[in-house]
Amino acid sequence: SARYWLSAPVSERMKRHWPTISLRSVLIGVNLVVLILPLAGIQLMRLYESALVRQTESALIAQGAFVAALYRSIVAEQGTQDWLAMSREIHLSDAQKENRWVPYLPSLDLATSKILPPFPDGITGVTPRPLIKEIGQRMLPVLKDAQLVTLAGIRVVDPWGTIVASTGTDVGANIAQTQELDGALAGRAVSRLRSKSELVEVSTLDSISRTSTVRVFVAQPIILHGRLIGAVVLSRTPPNIVQALYAKRWLLMQGFAMLLTLVVFMSWVTFRMIARPISKLAAEAQAIAGGDISASDAQKRLQRHVPRTKEIANLHAAIT
Repeated sequence: SARYWLSAPVSERMKRHWPTISLRSVLIGVNLVVLILPLAGIQLMRLYESALVRQTESALIAQGAFVAALYRSIVAEQGTQDWLAMSREIHLSDAQKENRWVPYLPSLDLATSKILPPFPDGITGVTPRPLIKEIGQRMLPVLKDAQLVTLAGIRVVDPWGTIVASTGTDVGANIAQTQELDGALAGRAVSRLRSKSELVEVSTLDSISRTSTVRVFVAQPIILHGRLIGAVVLSRTPPNIVQALYAKRWLLMQGFAMLLTLVVFMSWVTFRMIARPISKLAAEAQAIAGGDISASDAQKRLQRHVPRTKEIANLHAAIT
C-alpha cells in the first residue's frame, strides 16, 4: 500500500491526506474568529475594571487598619477609667474578643455590587465628648499628612457615629445612619460602592480617574479589649479604565501587534484557499474560451494544483 501511495499522482496523495473543506465552513470559521476577538476584549475590560475596584478596596482596608491602630494607641494612653467612658459594649465574635486574626478580604464587584447614592452629609450640630474631641485633634494632622500620599478621604468617628477627625470639613457631623457606619458600629467591616456627588471634567490622562462615576467606601470598627471605641471610614475613587489602559499602553501595543499578525495570517489563509484559486479558475476559463488552452491542458493543471475548497474544485472540474 505504501508503494501504491508513493506511485500515485501528487493530486491523489493530496486528496487523501488533505480532504477538501467546504467554502461555507471556511467563511463561517473566519467570521467566528473575528467575532470572538472583540467580545473577548469587552469581557476582559469588564473584569479588569472590577479588579481596579477591588484593588482600591484592598488599599483602603490596609489604610483603615493602620488608622484604627493609631486611634487605639491614643485611647489606651488615657487610662482605664477614661477609656470606659469613651466606649460602649457591642456583640463581638469570639475572634474579636480574643484579639485573634480577623482578616477582611475585598468583596466589591461592579457586576454584582449595588451602587448606592452619594454619601450623605450627616447630621450637624452634634458635639462629641471633650476627651474624644481631643483625641480627634491629635489624629487630624496625621490624617491630613497621609492623604497627600494615599489620596483617600478618612473619617474617624466615636462609638455613636459622630466624626471626631476627618480629612474633610465635616468634623462634628453624625453619620451613624449610613449603611457603612451601621455595620461598623455593630462590629462588622463593611464595603460599599456609591455614586460620586459630582463629576469633574478634566482633559489630562493623569487626572482622568476623577471622571469616574463611583467611589469605594470601606468602614471598619475600632475595638479595644472587647469594647467598641469608634470606627474609621475611608473612601477613594478607583482608577479609571482609560487611565489604567494608558499606564499599560506598551503591553497593549504588543497585544495589538499580535492581533495584527493574526489578522494578516487569516487574510493570507483566505487568499490561499479562496481568492487565488478563484482567480486562477477565472483566468483558465478565459483562456479556454479564447482557445489559448484545451480542456485536456486545464485537466492536467487541475491534477497538479487541486483547490482546497470543495466548491472551487467542483467548479474547476465542471469547466474543464
